[in-house]
Amino acid sequence: MNEYQITGKKLLSDDIAVFQLSPVAKELLTFQPGQYCLISDPDFEKPEEEHIFSIASEPENRHHLEFAVRAYGRWTKNLLKQEKGKKLKIRGFFGKFLMPEKCGAAVFLVGGVGISPVISILRHLARKKSDSYLRLFYGNRTPDSAVYGTELKELEKDLPGFKVIEVFSESPGNTDALSGFISRELLTSEIDMQLLPVFFISGPPVFLIKMAGILKELGVPPKNIKMEKIISPRLPFLHPVNKK
Repeated sequence: MNEYQITGKKLLSDDIAVFQLSPVAKELLTFQPGQYCLISDPDFEKPEEEHIFSIASEPENRHHLEFAVRAYGRWTKNLLKQEKGKKLKIRGFFGKFLMPEKCGAAVFLVGGVGISPVISILRHLARKKSDSYLRLFYGNRTPDSAVYGTELKELEKDLPGFKVIEVFSESPGNTDALSGFISRELLTSEIDMQLLPVFFISGPPVFLIKMAGILKELGVPPKNIKMEKIISPRLPFLHPVNKK
């Protein structure tokens, strides 16, 4: 377990913030894009209590780790109150939510702050100047709740094969985004299934279940599906990727 301190913080809303954490003494350890780590707060009422956070920064960034945090409970609500200089403990890195070395086509199905491991992968691919076929379906409640929304549009310029399709459950207002939810019809209209893409699903448990069900209906083989969270027992046709 290594000691890190908050070196950057951006509050996006009342319950979402992006943190940058830098190692206090040692160099930043190496991780793979798409992995996660365990974070604990030595000053919290239970110092040993660990919480799982997917890393949003890319491995090439040797200055800090970045995390998008949504306040769900007492621990994360307390974290959102912390400022620069606050020290935390990090253990890791873990997970197999990884893009295969030779992957010509990938589709990302993301809900909310599930964008963290995906933005890490995309930042890494941009550094490598990848020309792979990449599609991101990004579901949020409103445009204001879309973490990294502006950066994703910039990544479309850096990655020639990349396209973002944003979907908002509430009316997006004066934007080009879609209103509603990520559906089977939307996927079939936007994805070239003949490329046999690898699908990456990341988001809340209900979102994972819904997306996995759609992919099953579309006949996507389990070996072409990667889940970022623990897979529900209700999805026996898939194999767990990350046990957190």
